[in-house]
Amino acid sequence: SLSEQRVGTVGTFKLDRSGLGRVDRAPLLAYPTARMANTCAITGKRTTTGNNVSHSKLSTKRTFKPNLQKKTLVNPVTGRAVKLTVSARGLRTLKKWIRQGKKVDLNQFKV
Repeated sequence: SLSEQRVGTVGTFKLDRSGLGRVDRAPLLAYPTARMANTCAITGKRTTTGNNVSHSKLSTKRTFKPNLQKKTLVNPVTGRAVKLTVSARGLRTLKKWIRQGKKVDLNQFKV
């Protein structure tokens, strides 16, 4: 019998009768525009690094985080609800596209 075990998120490891294993590759991502956690789905804004500069010009490292919210938005193409992580700028951009009459499919931005 074949025993099956997950190896990370890349593929499935199958052990066959000979004792030699093989890896079956899973399809990569459902959406080519899948993004990491602290990233806006629309604009691509993400955490950046910089310096805190004091009055004496002493520099220490810091991070700049985007203003992200998890929003449930209605997809204008399908009329169904889609959950997205969007920055405030991304919400304004979506509002502008809808005002201009663009039919934007939000499923392409879904992670």
